[in-house]
Amino acid sequence: MAESKHELEHHKEMALDRTLFGFWTYLMTDLIMFGVLFAIFSVLRTSTHGGVQLGKLFNMDFVLWETLILLTSSFTCGLAMIAAHHKQKLQTFAWFGLTFFLGLAFLWLEIDEFKKLIAEGYGWQRSGGMSSVAWVAQLWVL
Repeated sequence: MAESKHELEHHKEMALDRTLFGFWTYLMTDLIMFGVLFAIFSVLRTSTHGGVQLGKLFNMDFVLWETLILLTSSFTCGLAMIAAHHKQKLQTFAWFGLTFFLGLAFLWLEIDEFKKLIAEGYGWQRSGGMSSVAWVAQLWVL
């Protein structure tokens, strides 16, 4: 019996190791993907094809709020994971619920911003700069 209990603990430890490895692999691939996208954006941001510069199209206060909401949702997701690890079911659901609503708020702000830009004639087809903004924003939402 002691041997099977030892084996069970070993399997739990291996599963935790795989989960942590998968988590860090996801984070690193996400970092590489967004690094490439931001590099593309930095090259294309001045490619406005005779249009308005991107800095003049975006309200930086609005962008700040979007960023803060996104970062806060990442933080609340982390708190949910900690609560889940400690088997605190109510706190886990509360933190994931807050994360969900922050995600909805971010999506609503992004969609609203892009609807306004498209209505003004600044869709992703307008220039290389706008297409790079669209790609970064769409993948950010995923």
